[in-house]
Amino acid sequence: MKKTTATVCALFLSSFVAGSAIAVEKYQFLPVEEVSGIIKDVKFDNPDFHTTLEFSDGRVVIFNSVYVGRVFPKNKYCTFKYKRDNTELSQGRAYILDIKCRE
Repeated sequence: MKKTTATVCALFLSSFVAGSAIAVEKYQFLPVEEVSGIIKDVKFDNPDFHTTLEFSDGRVVIFNSVYVGRVFPKNKYCTFKYKRDNTELSQGRAYILDIKCRE
């Protein structure tokens, strides 16, 4: 009886640890990425918690969260460093880490 109980406990623990490792893997951030260009327009969507940047060359980048407190200078060349998470439910949300603009 003790041997069976120990085997069942060992199997449970090994499957729990393996499942935890998989769960942790699913919620890691991807490497830092960059996007650069001249900002044409910035839109804040408060109900959906998105910040949309439109660049002068037509590219549009949507970041999660509303960055109302940040300064997004229009008609200046800026570089944005950001991270995406790779969770299944988030569908690759992107978060701004750093903004640098030329004077």
